[in-house]
Amino acid sequence: MKNLLLFTSVIIGISILLSSCSEPKNNTVTIIGNGFVFEEDPMAYLIDKDDIQIHGQYSNAVDSTTLNKDGSFLFQYETEESEFYQIVSTTNKNLNFYQPIYLSPGDTLIINNSDDIDSISFGGNARHQHQIIFDLAKTFEFGDENRKAQHERINKEAKELVEYFAETKAKKIEFLEQQEHYANMPDAQKDYILANIKNKEVSYYFHYLRLHNYYTKEQWKPISYDSFPHPFLSSFELNENEYYWDGEFAQALNGYVENKLESETAVLPDSLKWHKRFNRNFNIIKRELSGPSKDVALAKLSTQLPMLINTDTSHFFETLDEMHGYFKDNHTEKRFYDFFKKNYDKLVNIKPGSPAPDFSLPDSTGQLVSLSDFKGKVVFMDFWGTWCPPCIEAIPDHLALQKKLEGEDVVFLNIAMEYNENDIDRWKKFIKKKNFTGTNVVAEKQFANEEIAPYSVSSAPSYVLIDKAGNIAAPRASSPKHAEEEIRKLLE
Repeated sequence: MKNLLLFTSVIIGISILLSSCSEPKNNTVTIIGNGFVFEEDPMAYLIDKDDIQIHGQYSNAVDSTTLNKDGSFLFQYETEESEFYQIVSTTNKNLNFYQPIYLSPGDTLIINNSDDIDSISFGGNARHQHQIIFDLAKTFEFGDENRKAQHERINKEAKELVEYFAETKAKKIEFLEQQEHYANMPDAQKDYILANIKNKEVSYYFHYLRLHNYYTKEQWKPISYDSFPHPFLSSFELNENEYYWDGEFAQALNGYVENKLESETAVLPDSLKWHKRFNRNFNIIKRELSGPSKDVALAKLSTQLPMLINTDTSHFFETLDEMHGYFKDNHTEKRFYDFFKKNYDKLVNIKPGSPAPDFSLPDSTGQLVSLSDFKGKVVFMDFWGTWCPPCIEAIPDHLALQKKLEGEDVVFLNIAMEYNENDIDRWKKFIKKKNFTGTNVVAEKQFANEEIAPYSVSSAPSYVLIDKAGNIAAPRASSPKHAEEEIRKLLE
């Protein structure tokens, strides 16, 4: 049910008993709900549309509340304007609802959550408009039949896909117009629903262009927009979209940029396609987009930095600094630049020559091991996991590298990213059975472990080299099979 709710186009909150609420003022928006699941982090935040695109900017939330142990909470926020909102949480994914709700001063929305999708209901004077949105999603997105149809879209021929989207859009509009209270829905919310339908459609078209040949012909050969028979961007406002804050619009923009990138590198051999990919991506955004759309695309690109650093380490920081200077001087809305800056700062902290962020992790006996324990030695860090086939395949090369450098001032620090206690028990048995030598420590919660967070590791295996002075030598080093030369240079 959690995944289903996350996918939906409805905002589900949780509340306190209605009888315990104070009488709201006529300029207050009130969100009440109940029936939710209490988890470890009980904080929930109410953000308006100015921060909807920037997930994680909770410092700008217009209101915050604590989820009660009975699965309830309440928002009451004073405002003079009608606005779109979202409910988000730092870690409790049950509370993240990415489809905006729309409320005017004096509105109350009561959301009654349930494990049974047909039992979810809405109350308050804003109930009708949000029930319609929920029912729209339930009719066209929920359920096995809808999911099967969505999955099969990728296999359709271009003409069939165009017809499919035209028919689906017509059915959705017909559905909306048949609802008793649709005529009374605020115009701003009606306009948003139609824009969101279009944004989703464009986003999926780009998804289709990227993967259709792979699914139908087992060929990694994305289709360029220019060669597609339907000009689906002709009715899409790429640079002057009123709903640029919509998450689906960001996905559509990302699809556009990726398609341009694939088209421009199509003639290159596979070995070169990833070369300077970050730089090419950045230049496409500068060239093709403007205004808030450019801001959104650059902010979106910043969320991919932990992945992009793996593709072209030698040019990564050069492009990153160029992108930072450009965005700082050319942003339209500062909040998007601020979001980028936070992601930028994380990567700058592991720039070659920077002091290596220290951390402490337990070994197989529970004894804490710190990176700073090895200052004065070269440290080759291997971020891996027992759940990762490429990591396990690399172990023989890793052991061979250790043997070649035996007796040298090198520490092989193997950081297993395991999720829970069962996985950690498996790791202990694994390293003993495989005789995986070196200094073995474990990072519980895998990539989400706070101790290793400064290294922005987004995939496994990942390798990092630290020099004798305790500074970053290579934020993404070569694999054990090819790392000997890098290490020996640091030993000189």
